[in-house]
Amino acid sequence: MKMKSEYFVKASLLGIVLLCSVWISLAQYVWRDVYSADATSYAIRSDGTLWSCGWNDEDQLGYTTTTDRSSEWRSMSEDHDWIMMAGSRGTSFFLKSNGTLWTVGAASKGVSGVGDGKKNRVLTQIGTDSDWAYVASSHFWGNNGFAIKKDGTLWGWGDNSYKQLIVSNKVVIVPTQIGTDNDWVKVVSGENNAIGLKKDGTLWAWGSNFNKNLGLPKGSPKIIKTPTQIGTDSDWRDVVILSRRTYAFKRDGSVWGCGSNNGNFLFGEEDPDAAETIEGFTKLNIGASLVTIEGYGNGAVVGYGLNGEMNQIKIWGINEDGFLGDDKGVIFQGSYENIPWTSTPITPLLPEGKKYKKITAGEAYVIVITTDGEMYAWGRNKGGQLGDGTDVSLLATAFRKSPTLIPCPQEKIGNYEPTSVAFGIQSFAKYINQRPDALMNDLQEACIDPVKREYRVTFYDRSFVLTVHLDEKGLIDQLSLTPDPSDKQLEDWIEFVSKSEVDKTEWGNFLGTRFQGTSSGVKKTIKETLEFVRGANLADYRITATFNPLSGVYFIPEIAHGTISYQMIRSYYPFVLDELTGLLGYDYESLYNENYYISYKMKAWGLSYIYFAYARDKENNIFNLTATESKDGGKVGSIDVYLNEDDNKDVEKSTNIWIHHAKLLTQSNTDYKLYATDVFGNITKTFETLDDAIKFLRTDQRKSGITLTCIKGVAQVSWVINSKNTYAAIIYTPANAALSFDLSNGESLYGGVC
Repeated sequence: MKMKSEYFVKASLLGIVLLCSVWISLAQYVWRDVYSADATSYAIRSDGTLWSCGWNDEDQLGYTTTTDRSSEWRSMSEDHDWIMMAGSRGTSFFLKSNGTLWTVGAASKGVSGVGDGKKNRVLTQIGTDSDWAYVASSHFWGNNGFAIKKDGTLWGWGDNSYKQLIVSNKVVIVPTQIGTDNDWVKVVSGENNAIGLKKDGTLWAWGSNFNKNLGLPKGSPKIIKTPTQIGTDSDWRDVVILSRRTYAFKRDGSVWGCGSNNGNFLFGEEDPDAAETIEGFTKLNIGASLVTIEGYGNGAVVGYGLNGEMNQIKIWGINEDGFLGDDKGVIFQGSYENIPWTSTPITPLLPEGKKYKKITAGEAYVIVITTDGEMYAWGRNKGGQLGDGTDVSLLATAFRKSPTLIPCPQEKIGNYEPTSVAFGIQSFAKYINQRPDALMNDLQEACIDPVKREYRVTFYDRSFVLTVHLDEKGLIDQLSLTPDPSDKQLEDWIEFVSKSEVDKTEWGNFLGTRFQGTSSGVKKTIKETLEFVRGANLADYRITATFNPLSGVYFIPEIAHGTISYQMIRSYYPFVLDELTGLLGYDYESLYNENYYISYKMKAWGLSYIYFAYARDKENNIFNLTATESKDGGKVGSIDVYLNEDDNKDVEKSTNIWIHHAKLLTQSNTDYKLYATDVFGNITKTFETLDDAIKFLRTDQRKSGITLTCIKGVAQVSWVINSKNTYAAIIYTPANAALSFDLSNGESLYGGVC
C-alpha cells in the first residue's frame, strides 16, 4: 500500500434528511440526529434540543469547560427548534426551524459569518434573516460556510483564497450571494472548494481543483473561478466530499467518484493497478442500495438499505485508533507502520438486527444512530468526541476499538411541549403534491421532530404521530399517521373504516381493499373488507383499504402484517417523458416497494411488469405506465407509457398531447427520426421535420401511425401515435428494442377514478 506522509484530512457533509417511522415517546428522550466536525461532535435530541462534546480549543462546544475538551454530552441552549448542523475545525453552524442561522467557535478568515471577527463562545445568530433552508461547511481544513435560502439562492462566506466564494475579496465576513441562480438544492464544501446540486439534477463545481476532486475533465484549471457544470448529465441525486475524495449519486442508484485514491480508499476495493488520483467522475462498484457514505482522509463508512433506512454498514481504511470498529484497532502515535488497514469493506461490530438512520464520521471516528434513537460510537476519542463519559485525565490516549452504546441524557431542558392538531381527511388531502411550507406552518405548535417532519395530531379523538414525506422535488407525496401504542388499534381501525360508509363526504369514494399474503385478491365492499379483517390471521397479510377523497389523492387505512397505520398519498406516478430513461436499470423490487400503494405486479405474454393505473405528466394528462422486468431479472428493462383512453376520448385533445410531448423530445434531443407506419408497424413514409409529421398526422385521418424515435444516452425513446389513436412512449435499451402499436386500454384494479 502506498501511503502519503502528509496529514490526511476530511471535509464532508451529507445533507440527506433520513426519515424514520418509529414513534418517539415524549416520556423518554432519544437521539434524533448527529454530526461530526473534525474532532467535535454535535447532536439533536428527540425534543429538538442541541448538544455537544469533544474538543473545545476554539470554544466550539458553546459552553465553558475547565479544560480544552469534554467527553460529556451537554446542552448548548434551552431552545427546542434545532433542525440541522454543519461543522468544520473549530467552527460550526446550526439551523433552526424558524429559518434562522447560528454559529459557535472560531472566526478566523471570516468563517463565523457574523462579521465582527470575534470568537463566539456561545451560539450566535448570523445576521437577521429567517429564510435559510440549508447549511454546509468545510468539514476539516478550510474556513468557509455555505447556505441555501428558501428561494433557492446560494450564499457563502469566509476564506476566498481559491475563489470558492466567486468574488474578488480574499475574505468575506458575512453571507454573500454566489451568482444569481435560484435553483440550488444542496451544496457541499471541501478543502477550499464546493460542489452544488441544482433542481434539474445537474452538478456544478468551483474553487480549488488541486486535488482533482471536483469531477471536472482532465486539463481543467487548478482554480475554478465560477460555478462550472460537471459534464452534461442531469440525473444526479446527491453528492458528498470526503476530504480529497468526492462521491456522487445518480437517480438510478449508481455511485461515481473522483479525487484521491490513495490506498484504493476511493474505490473500496483492492486494485494494485489503480491510479492514486482519479480525474473526472468514474463509476464505482461499491454495492447496490447505497444510502449514504461518510468518512475522512484515511477511510470511509457506507450504509446500505432502502428509503433512507440502513440495515447494513460497511467500512474500510486505516484502523488508527479503532476506526474500523472491528476490535483490532491500534492507537496512532505518529506512524502508520504497524497499524492494520484494508481497502475492501468489512463490517464493524455493531449489534445484530439494528437499523440505522444516520452515519457521521470525524477524524478517525464514527457515530451512528439507529431508527429507534440509540447512538453507537467508536474510534478516536482524544477530545472526548465520542461522548462516552471517559475521564478527562485519560483522554490523551483514549479510543474505542468497537462500537459502544452512548446513552442519551434524560434531563429536561426548558418548558417545551407540543400541542395537538385535529387531522381531517379532506382538509389534509389538499396538501398532497404541494410544497410543505403551508402545512408545516399550520402544524408548527404540534411539532415533535422538525427534521423527520413529525407532528402530534388527533384523528377521531385518537392520538397519532403524523409524518410528512417529500419527493425528490420537495413536494409532499405522502402523509403517514402512526397511532399511539394501544391494545385497541385494531378496534379503532375497524371503527374508522366503518365510519366511511356514513361520512362519505369526508372519506370520498371507496375503491376496494387489496390484500396480499397467504392468499391475494380484492374486496370490493366495506362489508367484505371488515369480514375479512375480523377473520384473517393479520400477521400473514398486508391489507390496504383505498379511498379517493380528492382528485389525485388516496387515503389508505392499512394493516401490514399486524402493524396498523393510515396513509394519505399521491394517487398517481408523476413523470416527465424525457426523464423516464432514469428508471432503466433501476432495481425492479425497489420500484415496486417504493410505489406499492399505486402499482401492481403482473405477468402476461411471458413478461413480468409493474403496472401503474395512473401516471400524470406536468399538464395533468392521465396515462397508464408499465415497467417491465429485464430478461435477466432484477432490473427495469423497459418502460411503456400509453394514454389512458378512459380519460382521453377526444381525438383532437389526444393529438395535441402527442404533439406537445413530441416537441419537447425534439427540443431536448438532436438525434431523432420521424416516420409513418401501417397497422402492422411497417415504415411507409419518413419526415424531415416534426412539422411535416404533424401536417401528415392531421390530414391522414388515422390511416397510419406516426413514430418519433430519439436516442437519449444508452436508451432509445419512441413516441408513437397509431391508427387507433392510442399512443405510447416505449423506452428501451438497444438490447431489447421492440415497438408495439396496439396497446390495450389501462384499467384501474378497482375500476375507480384517480
